[in-house]
Amino acid sequence: MTAKGITGQIDLLEDRVRIKRRTGIYAIITQGFRADKNIPINEISSVGLKKAGTLNGYIEIIIEGREPKHGLLEAALDEYTITFKVRHQAAFEEIKAAIEEKMAVMKQGGASLSDPDNAKAG
Repeated sequence: MTAKGITGQIDLLEDRVRIKRRTGIYAIITQGFRADKNIPINEISSVGLKKAGTLNGYIEIIIEGREPKHGLLEAALDEYTITFKVRHQAAFEEIKAAIEEKMAVMKQGGASLSDPDNAKAG
């Protein structure tokens, strides 16, 4: 699953989230030449989402020991945050829900109700 925004994209993989930076002048100004960032799901403490409106929105991956960012300017400069426009919002809401679902499954020991092996155990 992927959501593309202004300053990059976020990919939800099996066991991690990957933040990939976009190219372009705005991305370079706000993010510099940062490399992709891989964050294991079990290191994510929460996922913040500020909806877009008149101003851009953003999604922020919050890991253990890091304070959440406050405001669009601070978020735009953060390496764990991707800004997006209103037209991208649905994709970011979906990926946020999917990340939180994976986090919940991992906290429960990795078994999911949709997991066939889990159904056999019950």
